[in-house]
Amino acid sequence: MSISYTATNFNVNNKAFSNSISSPVIIEKISWHEASRTILASCSDGKTRRCRVGNFEEKSRLQDAMLITDALRQAIKSKKEVCLIASGNNSADVWFCGVQEV
Repeated sequence: MSISYTATNFNVNNKAFSNSISSPVIIEKISWHEASRTILASCSDGKTRRCRVGNFEEKSRLQDAMLITDALRQAIKSKKEVCLIASGNNSADVWFCGVQEV
């Protein structure tokens, strides 16, 4: 099964911009920052990317967060390279709202 999930129901600075996609990385670790409601993904390129769950629309927030976390866990377990996807003119070197297997 392919590792892939991108949240589409969230608030971003500018939805008119296309997605930004990171270089392929291996996810080494994920963690949760409660104060900012952010999933942190530590990657093989030394960068820690952030998924701000608080920006997801309330109606799908829990489901989107669980599906992204599941995709990240699959990536860690399989050690497969993935690209992280950012939307709304955000840099995929810092932010993400999606995970896609290379």
